Amino acid sequence: TSTFIFDDSGVKGASFEASSGLPETLEGTLPRYSLSTSVNNQHYIGKCWHEGYVDDASSYIFVSKVGKFDIFDWLVDFIKLPTVPTALTSFAGRIYAFDELNTYRIRGGNDLFIEDVFEGVGCLNDDSVVSTDFGLFFADNNNIYQHNGQSAEPIGEAIVRGDSTYSWQNRDTSYYTRAIYDAKRRSVYFTFKAGSNYYAWAWNIPRKRWDMLSFGDTEGTLQPKGAYLLNDTSMNVGTGTSVIKFLGHASTKRGWTWVSKDLTMGNDTQQKSIKQILLNSRIKASFSVNSSKPSLGNQVSATLKNGTYRLPINTKATNLKVRLDSNASGDELGAVGILFRLNRIPS
Repeated sequence: TSTFIFDDSGVKGASFEASSGLPETLEGTLPRYSLSTSVNNQHYIGKCWHEGYVDDASSYIFVSKVGKFDIFDWLVDFIKLPTVPTALTSFAGRIYAFDELNTYRIRGGNDLFIEDVFEGVGCLNDDSVVSTDFGLFFADNNNIYQHNGQSAEPIGEAIVRGDSTYSWQNRDTSYYTRAIYDAKRRSVYFTFKAGSNYYAWAWNIPRKRWDMLSFGDTEGTLQPKGAYLLNDTSMNVGTGTSVIKFLGHASTKRGWTWVSKDLTMGNDTQQKSIKQILLNSRIKASFSVNSSKPSLGNQVSATLKNGTYRLPINTKATNLKVRLDSNASGDELGAVGILFRLNRIPS
């Protein structure tokens, strides 16, 4: 045995509770968790389990001490949600918790409570939500949304339905969707699987337009399993075996395809004499008049007429669907027009 002799001068230091912010009787100060976010220098964790202390902590959100992200007074600093969350994030000074059908806006800090509940709008998982300066973007099984801090607006109406393969509601729901923000292009990408291939629906924020991109090649054979951003805002996507710089090649550009909706020219039921498709670039063009997707067309004629290249149609129909394809790598198109005449409606 050893003996240690010391002098008790009677000077007392700070107590454990004063220095740590936790009572000395508290055990297990770090619950295990699946979801986390931070706001105002505090750590919020959700979908927790705390063996031996809380029977079922899956619907709890615990809050850390200010500036101490790994110290939780779990007996006091928590809020219990009505359901088990699927995602947790912060936006505009608030915490947003999601399940598959609901969104909870939570006021943090000392006044910890649920401010509002948005019913019928949820989130697929913790990776299918991204917070930006332009809003909070997230996806559920029914649609894709942009939240401005007060309400969620569905922005996916143009891609939710209408295509048997690529529409959002017809995607392979077994794939784990991920959301990626591209600050350079001011776009948000939502990855999805269609058939055996992988793609991303890209929402351009300023133009409010959807484009579909593939991963790895034109067929989308590479599966995105994770993504991260570098300091120069370039996107890196992990495939499980490699990491690729997405949309980052210095010179090589992919070919592209654009398919319009059913064009009725503002007169849904009136027959038109549709004359020509007008283009400002020599690309490939085709059309259909039965709402089916047009097949790949040929490059339009090299003859310029009044500043545009033209594809003859010369048919009568109530609607028209147009398909445009790049003819070579780097092809661009600034505008497309339809030359038509409304047929007289007999009395």
